[in-house]
Amino acid sequence: MVERIGSSKSNAIILLTRALLWRLLLKLHIDARSLVERGKLAHYYNSTAILDLAGDTLCIPFRSHGVIFNLQRNVLSILRHAYLLLLCRLLGKPVIVYAQTIGPIGPMQPLIKILLNKMSLITVREENSLRYLANIGVNGPPIFLTADPAFLLPTSSNEEINMILKKEKIDTKKPIVGFCINSETAMYHYRGEALKFAELFAEIIDTFTEKCDTQAVLVPFSTWKGHGGDDRVISREVVRLVKEKQKVKLIEGEYDPIALKGIISKCSMFVGSRGHSCILALSSHVPTIAIGHNPKFFGIMKMVNQQHYVCKTEEVTFDKLISLMCDLWNKQEAVRKELEANVGAVQRLSALNAELVKNFLETPSLKGLV
Repeated sequence: MVERIGSSKSNAIILLTRALLWRLLLKLHIDARSLVERGKLAHYYNSTAILDLAGDTLCIPFRSHGVIFNLQRNVLSILRHAYLLLLCRLLGKPVIVYAQTIGPIGPMQPLIKILLNKMSLITVREENSLRYLANIGVNGPPIFLTADPAFLLPTSSNEEINMILKKEKIDTKKPIVGFCINSETAMYHYRGEALKFAELFAEIIDTFTEKCDTQAVLVPFSTWKGHGGDDRVISREVVRLVKEKQKVKLIEGEYDPIALKGIISKCSMFVGSRGHSCILALSSHVPTIAIGHNPKFFGIMKMVNQQHYVCKTEEVTFDKLISLMCDLWNKQEAVRKELEANVGAVQRLSALNAELVKNFLETPSLKGLV
């Protein structure tokens, strides 16, 4: 794993210039390896192949509000990623696009199409991406349908999970409904403001915990100050707004993904607005509702035949979400059995990502070199 390259505009331009110059001199049979064998470029130049782990960077949301956010998310972030793909190809390295959601790409589609056709291998984590690539004419590299690698994540032992729940003062005797409330979703993808998002979930929690005699546990998946925000901020607002505060707990500690999966595995039902929170719930056979701001949510849920439990972020209302939750609660045993039957096949597709990379690396002559 290497640090982010091109941390500033001037630095990015210098690195790109060095790569371009090296490439030109190489065509002229002039040895100029000193341009790329030092500094940040050396990490990439000395690699046999490069795995691109962009997740859903090449996929714009269904809908976002705020001109600045739309410019940053739908144009600038995709341009930054295009820069990395171009830089790696200039260095003559095979680039493997690994288990991603791709499309729709928006205004950057023509540029990204050209770059994707220069990749050495592409794996996508759901069918929507596979169809999108075919529709826009990406047919240069081999393309495979796989699944998100997070489906293979192990979980903590029962002893470790119980210690965390005890530390967080969560009563395991009463059924738990888990929630992952995404700060970014609240700020940029919900049709109202963040406070309205918090009010919606406070009302949902008050109503559902009373109706079904459950407790709510809020599980933050992002706890840093950078892109995506700290989920504990919006979650604390929800806790402040609920009427029956004894029925809701917020996970305040910072835990690794394995521990988070362990916490989720103890839930009777889960509602997530971050993709990987839903994946960890599904792979734990926990009936799940996904609140989705882009196509990955539908694609991933469809892989385990749960696409009918996805609600677009901008379409979330109290009536719609409480109806979905009550429906899933009443069918939870049947859904849990369905997940037990389906998740194994998805996990095999998850493992296929690494198998394809292994096979690629073992080919006598790696395609895509210079």
